[in-house]
Amino acid sequence: QEALNNIRQHSRATEATAYLNFSPTRLTVNISDNGTGFVSKEAMQLAAEHGHLGLLGMRERVDSMGGTLAVASNPGGGTSIVARIPLQS
Repeated sequence: QEALNNIRQHSRATEATAYLNFSPTRLTVNISDNGTGFVSKEAMQLAAEHGHLGLLGMRERVDSMGGTLAVASNPGGGTSIVARIPLQS
């Protein structure tokens, strides 16, 4: 939800995709857009300094479930966020 909200508010994207993939051991969520993109390390630091914790909050929530979050973005080249969350039996 946070990733889609960020796309709507910040990316200037004309297209966005969301994929969910379930396996017996993992849920993978992949959200990407064709928006303006950003330099992820700089964006996360700047956002935290200004009290905007969207990406950091996503990372914390995924970490709390034992998962991983990968953010790939390039200025002018869109953004892709992939969350991989292990499923418990």
